[in-house]
Amino acid sequence: MRTPYLTPGLLGLFLLIALGWFFWKPSLREASVAVTGRAPAQAEGTATGNPPIAFGTSPFLTTHEQSTAFVPDGDNIAPSFHVEMEALKKRLAETPRDTTALIRLARLKQDGHQIEEAVTLYRRYLDLHPAGRQAWLDLTRCYGELERWPEALVATQSLLRQYPDDPSALYNLGAIYANTGRSGEARTTWERVAGQDGHPTMKTMAQEALRRLATMQHP
Repeated sequence: MRTPYLTPGLLGLFLLIALGWFFWKPSLREASVAVTGRAPAQAEGTATGNPPIAFGTSPFLTTHEQSTAFVPDGDNIAPSFHVEMEALKKRLAETPRDTTALIRLARLKQDGHQIEEAVTLYRRYLDLHPAGRQAWLDLTRCYGELERWPEALVATQSLLRQYPDDPSALYNLGAIYANTGRSGEARTTWERVAGQDGHPTMKTMAQEALRRLATMQHP
């Protein structure tokens, strides 16, 4: 009788290795998304291997809870998404100063990738409720996605005038500086965030941004 190439014990070992690779490989992709803030297909580096620190490619604070269970796009927007959006538009036509409807519709527009419209709605909301910290962060994120850095800077400075040590606003300020060639100011700003022990998540994000900034300057 010919000796089998794989004994039952070896076969089991290979199955364990295969299963381990199956579960381990997605975890690497998830880690990439957490660092870049993009989906895996979008998280491509530049030719030098050092992607720019930007709103789309830096670790960035989630601005608000997704209002849907998915990120809607042209292929997967549920009918209920449109129904709610139309209901909010009608409500605002009747009561234009309804801040609850304004912020809800702004976030729906942002989640639906209608960023320009989201910007208009956030600005309307903030005209009525200028102390809305989260709305300032959301507006800044929208400006960043549109690469409208001067406006992102103004929005962030408006928030920092009210909350001078806000770690999320400071982190965003560092990202704006990095994207506009002000690396020294980006480093100084992120160092402020990294020194805030009361905000461990933002501290970690700032430390990572500082490491990436240093890599860009000294490849």
